[in-house]
Amino acid sequence: WLEGIRVDPAARRQGIGRELTARAMAIARERGAVVARLFTSSDNTASQAMVTGLGFDQVAAFVRYRATAESLPEPETIPPGATLRTASLADLDTLWSYLKGSNLVPLNGGLIVDGWVARALTRSVLETRLDSGDVLALEAWEQIQALAVLRTDVGEDDEEGTSRLVAEYVDGMAEWIGRLARALRGLAARRGLERVVVALPSLLILHDAMDGAGFQRPGSHELWCYARQV
Repeated sequence: WLEGIRVDPAARRQGIGRELTARAMAIARERGAVVARLFTSSDNTASQAMVTGLGFDQVAAFVRYRATAESLPEPETIPPGATLRTASLADLDTLWSYLKGSNLVPLNGGLIVDGWVARALTRSVLETRLDSGDVLALEAWEQIQALAVLRTDVGEDDEEGTSRLVAEYVDGMAEWIGRLARALRGLAARRGLERVVVALPSLLILHDAMDGAGFQRPGSHELWCYARQV
């Protein structure tokens, strides 16, 4: 993961950022890394030009949504015949098969957004998170409709000191993601947390679903993830 490449404004446009990145890639290769990734803002055209010039490809575009925790009656979030439960290790094969066939993976790059870092949601990572009780599954008609990989943290930047339930990875159909998002607000309230934060691919249909669940985007920019083989 390449984090925080910064160049003094007075020294920009001299290839320094490119040289820093190239050296970082060399060190990563020496340490045995096989892939490098980074985030940049959708409005940071200078960084985008630099990394694409170094062979990076954009693999995902994320939007962060947030909402206050709110106790909601279950019928408002979970329709009759559906269930929301914490998945277990017994669900590993089913969930992994679901993710391999997901329509969102080409858009989210198969990446879990861990704070300001994106890493591959591999089978072993999923297994670890299932073992920790961090995966929530929304099911109906004996089929998975949506799922979320969760963690709890304390917010930084404009949310400094705010206790949050963070959905690091969310998958499913847009309608069911909206229902799951509303359920997360209730879950956060029951856990005594203040806010819910969700990272999703940048799609209008998902924006509409999250808007219906009472979530807002803190800004208009997106987080673009770039990657290349080391």
